[in-house]
Amino acid sequence: MNAVEAGPQTFKPAPYVVFPAFPEAAVLTLTDIKRLVLDVLKPHHPSIVEVSKRLSVVEGVSGVNCSVYEVDQETESIKVTLEGPSINYDQVLETIESVGAAVHSVDVVSTGSKLVEEALTPQDRLIR
Repeated sequence: MNAVEAGPQTFKPAPYVVFPAFPEAAVLTLTDIKRLVLDVLKPHHPSIVEVSKRLSVVEGVSGVNCSVYEVDQETESIKVTLEGPSINYDQVLETIESVGAAVHSVDVVSTGSKLVEEALTPQDRLIR
């Protein structure tokens, strides 16, 4: 586990928590990724159906949603949403790259022991 430098002190985050009251849970890794939303640029082939299928078998992924939001002459921009108990981010990147696509940005990441939905702020209400 890497230590994070915080001035003169060094902070070492705990990699997991054990819940003795819930033996079926055993160990829960606090850094597990539960949701990822990615902006991806991909060629027209393979289709988003094939991309979704490939991403759905990545370790820790329970579900995938791919939506095309822009089409160019040679490429498509897609929004990829993945959810699962412990998404393997490195495998997600490898899978996306294996289809000739590239991640433009990571737009949403949810980690921890439960999914937390984005809260609306007054600024958000003004935009919508």
